[in-house]
Amino acid sequence: MNPENFIAVARVLAAGPNQAHWRSAVSRAYYGAFHVAMRLLASLGITFSKTASAHEKVAFCLRAAHDGALTEAGRKLTTLREIRNTADYRLGDRSISSTKLAIVQVGRAEEIVAAIAPLERNPGAVRKAIRDYARSVLKLNVVGED
Repeated sequence: MNPENFIAVARVLAAGPNQAHWRSAVSRAYYGAFHVAMRLLASLGITFSKTASAHEKVAFCLRAAHDGALTEAGRKLTTLREIRNTADYRLGDRSISSTKLAIVQVGRAEEIVAAIAPLERNPGAVRKAIRDYARSVLKLNVVGED
C-alpha cells in the first residue's frame, strides 16, 4: 500500500463534521508521514523493531541527517506524533476539536512527505549520516554497504 493514501484519506476526514473525523484525520496523517519516513529509512538499509520505540527512532534518524529540510521533517514528525497520541488516546482532551486543527495536521504530514520525496529518489549525502547515526547511536540493525 502507498502510505501517501493515508494522507489523502486524512484530508477527507479533516473536513468531516465531528471529533471522530478530526481525530481520525490526525491519526491517518501521522501514519502516512511515518510510513513514508520508514520507507526512506528502509531503502537505506535501516531496520526497526516492531515496538513503539520505532516511532521515536524514525524521527531521530530524520533529525540526524544533517539536512535542513529533513531535520525539520523529523521535528514535525515528532510533533505530529504527540498530537496523534492525544487524538487516539486522550478522548477527554478537547484540543482536537476543530476541522481547522485537523487540516493543519494533515498539512504538516504533507510537508514531511514533501521533504522526504527528493531524498527517496537520491539519498546522496544524507545516506551516510543517517546510517551512521542509526548504527552507532540508536544501535539499530543497518544492512548493506556504506
